[in-house]
Amino acid sequence: MYRKSLLNTGFLCAIGALALLCALPPVAQGAAETEFWEKSTESWFEPVGDSGTIFVHNPYGAIYARFGGYEAKAEIIGTSQRLEPEMPKLIVERNGSKEDLYITVREEGSEGDSFRPRRDRVDLVLFVPIGRRVDLRTNEDTIAAKGVQGDLVAHSVSGDISLRKMKGSVNAYSDRGRIQVLLESAVTKLDQSFETVTGDIEMTVYEDAKLDVAAATSGMISTDFSIKIEHRRFEEPGKHASAVINGGGAKLTLRSKRGQLSLLRQQKFFTKQEIEDSSESGGS
Repeated sequence: MYRKSLLNTGFLCAIGALALLCALPPVAQGAAETEFWEKSTESWFEPVGDSGTIFVHNPYGAIYARFGGYEAKAEIIGTSQRLEPEMPKLIVERNGSKEDLYITVREEGSEGDSFRPRRDRVDLVLFVPIGRRVDLRTNEDTIAAKGVQGDLVAHSVSGDISLRKMKGSVNAYSDRGRIQVLLESAVTKLDQSFETVTGDIEMTVYEDAKLDVAAATSGMISTDFSIKIEHRRFEEPGKHASAVINGGGAKLTLRSKRGQLSLLRQQKFFTKQEIEDSSESGGS
């Protein structure tokens, strides 16, 4: 009798639990909320003077610069990714003077260059007209430029910098990021410099480059050229190197406290006329 009573009690408890479950609201399929994400792209054309500079400050994303043709205007393409709808929207502000153009990514409603870490981001593509100087700045993101036909300055706190086939003087700085550069030959007589604190610098020049190179770091130095190294035991950087390439020319400075420095040689394709001219002059 006692056993039968227990069975009945267990059965009634099970029925009660089932009824309670049935009374609860149904759980929607895929109950976990999908994270908010929204992408949008805008583009603008802005005038810039014949001798003007384009200043770009983007603390919220990357900057990609390309050759933009022969008209006196720059094209800017901004791609936004929004993950924080509760935060102010990031906007691409454009201001111009008679010659120069200023492009800044900032929070809507903020003033000046105020910055706070965000998950939202805006990546910029900039098409630079011929002959204009460019000044590019990021915080943690990439700066990449290719084929720009004008002088360029690139500065990032910890983002990598990649520069190729530039037709002007180039100067770049990254605190902790890596700098990779392929320099064209004989495009400028101005000094060029590349500097990091701990990031590596990889510099590639064509075999016909004419440069006076000064390099300094406490890290490793590797090169395809003849180089003289002086060790300074109680200094940082502790290695100072110099090289004269093809008789020397514009000054090229590579400097890091602890990053690795590489100075590499790239073979160049010469036209038939260039080879004949070189042979007639007795070579370089």
